[in-house]
Amino acid sequence: MQNLKRISFFFIMTSLLLTSCEEDPQPLSIPIRFDVPVLLATDVIYYDLQEIRFKLDIAVFKGDNELNEVFEYTDLPDSSFKFEDYVFNGDSVKYFVDKVEYIDSSGFDSFTTLVLIDQSAYPENFDSTDYYNYRFQAFNTFYKNLNGQGKVCFAYFNRKQGDVSVMKVINTQLSGEWNENVARGLLNLTHSQSGSSGLFDALDQAISFIAARGTDNTSITLFVRNKDDGQSSITLSNLILKAKASNIKINVIWLINDPVNVDANTLRRLATSTGGFTVYMDEILQSNTVFLKLSDLLNLHTYFYRITTRITVDPPTFFNQTRYNTKVSVYYYTSKYLTGNNVFFALEKI
Repeated sequence: MQNLKRISFFFIMTSLLLTSCEEDPQPLSIPIRFDVPVLLATDVIYYDLQEIRFKLDIAVFKGDNELNEVFEYTDLPDSSFKFEDYVFNGDSVKYFVDKVEYIDSSGFDSFTTLVLIDQSAYPENFDSTDYYNYRFQAFNTFYKNLNGQGKVCFAYFNRKQGDVSVMKVINTQLSGEWNENVARGLLNLTHSQSGSSGLFDALDQAISFIAARGTDNTSITLFVRNKDDGQSSITLSNLILKAKASNIKINVIWLINDPVNVDANTLRRLATSTGGFTVYMDEILQSNTVFLKLSDLLNLHTYFYRITTRITVDPPTFFNQTRYNTKVSVYYYTSKYLTGNNVFFALEKI
């Protein structure tokens, strides 16, 4: 009996010792990341033949790899926002920044989004730019950090002969928590691009899918490489009308090597017309920064710069088209050097 007590005591103490030797959970290791600006909204105040007045809301995130969190640039001077003067129909277009304000958004309590990933193979392909699969790291870090802030499902799209649907859903049930099987589905997308980009058909199917499941603050977050292949059965205008009728915002995150491979005007219209945000990236490491802040972006829990601006053109040239596309360059100082990024946008005539 005494021996039995000694043996029991030995096992109890050994279990306690092993438990006490377990390492504390390590902080989440986040991938390498670069700075990136995000266009949250555009607001045209006045649009006539010779002048357009408008406001831009732009958040600017730091890709500071010494920190385990992504922060906003908080003290950019007005001179950080530069519009490039250029010739339009033979005449010079002039830009004027009238005011820059730093604003804290009020935000939402939660979000519902379908992350829709471009898996088409050409002309842009991830194999040529993402050797280490930072794309998966970005998706998975966002997914692991959800913690009930909102609900998400993932899908991808490409058009292949014999496919019934252009969009393929990885998890049909929206969830606010990380799931290993879903993460494996995202990992399986690595280096497996194929087919053409049925972008419009995929968005059409995505709107129907998420509208049947979403409530308030519902969106599609599009991660895109290639323009529509021209085989879709729905037009851009009807796609925008369907999204607005369903109260679905379309957020556009585009990563490209060559702008000719995407229809930039289309992507800007998709976001601007539906109330979504836009991110332009030419580096895969910028995607890590975006997806680490994605929950905040989807809930509008972020600080941003509101830039009140006007552009003019002298006669005889006029802004007589219904839509005007341009860009602003955002410059900022890091601890080592001056750097910057471009933000593209479209202005719709009132």
